[in-house]
Amino acid sequence: NAAVVNSHFAGITCQCSNADSWYNGLAVSMQRRFSKGLQSQVSYTWSKALDDDPGNEIGGAQPKYWRDHHADKGYSPYDFRNALRISYSYDLPFGPAKAGLAGHVLSGWQLSGVVSAHSGQPFAVSASVPSALTSLQLSRRSPNLVPGYPYSKIILGGPDLYFDPQAFAAPGARELGNVGRDTLAGPGLLKWDFGITKNTTLTERWRLQFRTETFNLLNRAQFASPSSSVFSSSGGRQGSA
Repeated sequence: NAAVVNSHFAGITCQCSNADSWYNGLAVSMQRRFSKGLQSQVSYTWSKALDDDPGNEIGGAQPKYWRDHHADKGYSPYDFRNALRISYSYDLPFGPAKAGLAGHVLSGWQLSGVVSAHSGQPFAVSASVPSALTSLQLSRRSPNLVPGYPYSKIILGGPDLYFDPQAFAAPGARELGNVGRDTLAGPGLLKWDFGITKNTTLTERWRLQFRTETFNLLNRAQFASPSSSVFSSSGGRQGSA
């Protein structure tokens, strides 16, 4: 039964462009141009990205508390702290000197691939909004961090219990929660895409190419961010966290 600020309006929608973002990064790359059948490029980026706009989240999100958008300052969803990418192609050296059928069979083989690795995407742990705060138009809030519990011990890893929900306590009925937005990082990505190509010259105008490509050659599972709703609106723990 909160009082309406202006009784002439049942509700007012406000859209603002007052969000801020901060990015710092270091990018290093090394390239080997085609030499002796080998060409490759290695690039690495170390960065840190912050913002106070939850609309950047996947699917978008409403501000924690619309009167103070600084309460949403945290890691951006595109804050991949470490990113490494290696690409290469290599013409196998055997075969070109041979003539006849052996030359056609053994020459023209090329290996290529791309190795991609980057840190996990940040995600936020949340607590549902109780009815005592819905009149303030709160759409979400966060839990409180258990005192003395270091962030370094929260991430357990693995698909069954990726983070420790016991590190968080339910916020009070009128608390926003003191855990910042996107304070935890999800599982990282690592994959190797591999290809083999065989080029055979038939005539001056015609060439036959055989190509096979395998994506994620090592068949490594790439997991998404975990379910991160820790508490219900009544303060009970969510079993799915």
